[in-house]
Amino acid sequence: MVGSEVEQVQSNNGNSIPSRRPADRMSARPQASTDLQHKNKDSRNVRLQRIWRFLKGRSKEEKANMQGSCHGESSRRPTIISRCKNGEGTWIHRNPYGPQVILLSGIVVKFGVGVTKHEAETQAYYNRHTDRSRLIVPQVFDYFTDPTRDSSVEYGFLVMEYIHGAVIKDLPLAERVQIAPRIATAMKYLQTIKPPLPARPGPIIEGGVPCGYFWSDSGPYRTFDSVKDLNTWLDGRIGNPRPEVSPELQLHEFGSRHMDIHPRNILRTSSGQICFVDWQFAGNYPRVFEVLHIKCCEADDPDFFNALLKALPEFEEELHTRKYQCLAQIMSNNILYGVVPSDLSPP
Repeated sequence: MVGSEVEQVQSNNGNSIPSRRPADRMSARPQASTDLQHKNKDSRNVRLQRIWRFLKGRSKEEKANMQGSCHGESSRRPTIISRCKNGEGTWIHRNPYGPQVILLSGIVVKFGVGVTKHEAETQAYYNRHTDRSRLIVPQVFDYFTDPTRDSSVEYGFLVMEYIHGAVIKDLPLAERVQIAPRIATAMKYLQTIKPPLPARPGPIIEGGVPCGYFWSDSGPYRTFDSVKDLNTWLDGRIGNPRPEVSPELQLHEFGSRHMDIHPRNILRTSSGQICFVDWQFAGNYPRVFEVLHIKCCEADDPDFFNALLKALPEFEEELHTRKYQCLAQIMSNNILYGVVPSDLSPP
């Protein structure tokens, strides 16, 4: 998991929206590599066995389907709730007004208002469908809500795998810039993962409502059944819906996107693998939406985001399109407070 957590969407931060050798040595190298792979695999198995004991009590069928499951052993939940509330672990991120993250006995728990079942199921889906050698998504072990709280407000507990690694935001500037192309590669790989319903924009989980920087605190508070449905909503947000100013999004533009790429939400493991965390905003979106997010956050770490955009030339091309300008105007209309990035103002 992460050493830092994303703020609530309302924060809307940012001021702009990879000799020859003797025969005996040659033959020895593959064996050494194999031994290292077994060692790494054994190390991960030990961690998972520890977590297994922590969440013991599952049926054989549940254990067989543990990968990506959002339903753990309910008898352990009161203990997890108590330990989270009392801080009986190692804090990764504290936030009295939003989600908090704590390390408990080899697992990570993200909990608080705004931690939803949709987020847990989204993360579980991408964990099941990604190749860990190309992108790590922490495995989800359980999700539940606090039964002692008002049921009208979802106060969730997302129990997941702990990923050992360095948070990108904590690395020296030179390393952050150097790793940007590898993060871009991971983003491109994620785009190849088909969502369950490719024709439906937004969150990949049934009933999921879009959230994130683009939508701000004014909505949409609804789901979208098709790209046409989304385009109609966008036209209504422009304020002056004319064909020449409509974004006219097309289905082929959509794909799986994290939608909160930020140095605080990315880890680099000791073996150099990339891990994305905080899947609250993720879903089936067009590339231009992720470009808008990057522009919103670039003031937080200009050098990193500039390096990231250079590694994604197709993203840079989006900045000069009418579609980008149109969506930037819609985003400005969505924002009820805070500073609108200067380059997101209408031309």
